[in-house]
Amino acid sequence: MARWAPERGAVLSELAEEVLAVFPRGRILVGVDGVDGSGRTTFARDLAGALRARDVSAAACSLDDFHTAESGWADADARTYYAAAYDYAAFRRLVVEPYRRGDRIPLAHRPSGNGTILDPPVFAPAERAVLVVEGPFLHRPELVGLWHTSALLQVPRAAARRRAAERDGIAIDDPRLEREFQAVELYYRAVDARRLANASFDMTDPAHPRRVFADAC
Repeated sequence: MARWAPERGAVLSELAEEVLAVFPRGRILVGVDGVDGSGRTTFARDLAGALRARDVSAAACSLDDFHTAESGWADADARTYYAAAYDYAAFRRLVVEPYRRGDRIPLAHRPSGNGTILDPPVFAPAERAVLVVEGPFLHRPELVGLWHTSALLQVPRAAARRRAAERDGIAIDDPRLEREFQAVELYYRAVDARRLANASFDMTDPAHPRRVFADAC
């Protein structure tokens, strides 16, 4: 018998309420971590929507907009890719620092690409605001200290790979996909993201995310 899990909207509403209750003032940064194919893009977008439904200034953006030039990674192995595929300094400079100041910030720094979330294209945060950032590797040392709170989306690797391949219209054994998933394995060996994240969700069924607790039997 399948294990019961609440509807997606209820899960996101509960998480939005939790974020606002724990952090009742100021400009909050929420990280949504997960392997490619885990559904982190739509999760972040929908969480921002749930926050706006509570009359809070909120938006979602993607770390993938700070992916370095793909042409430079044609022959890179997974270890090289993991080390330098994202420009974390640019992300801090162009998103985090202006957001903290309350400046208007564009949320799509790459006009095209999988990472762009136009939600909205430009965000003018109020004194009370939440910016939800989705991406891989959000708990590595360069980023982990940024988040007021964070979520890790978990999904079986085979399902995640299949979803990512279908989304991008590529073969499931495409070398680029293989490299990215190998880099994720390096990440999880280097960083205990499940321990560092404030909440974890089983995304095997995207319509019914199930919260996972570390002490669950």
